[in-house]
Amino acid sequence: MTGQFYYHAFLRSQSDLNWRNPLVRRAIHDVMRFWLRRGVDGFRVDAMWYLAKDELLRDNPPNSNYAPGQQP
Repeated sequence: MTGQFYYHAFLRSQSDLNWRNPLVRRAIHDVMRFWLRRGVDGFRVDAMWYLAKDELLRDNPPNSNYAPGQQP
């Protein structure tokens, strides 16, 4: 066992990025500048809540307002 982990929120082929890593942020900023120089008007960010994660990767706390029959 390597002691390493691979996280993905959607497809296995779509690895999640570690936004706390300054090299990752710099690389994404470079990609964004690349497209901005080519005239794009903006970027689609429709899953923003997936960008920030608990630093210790703990599960979310239980929803105290949950009632049977609702979405989990």
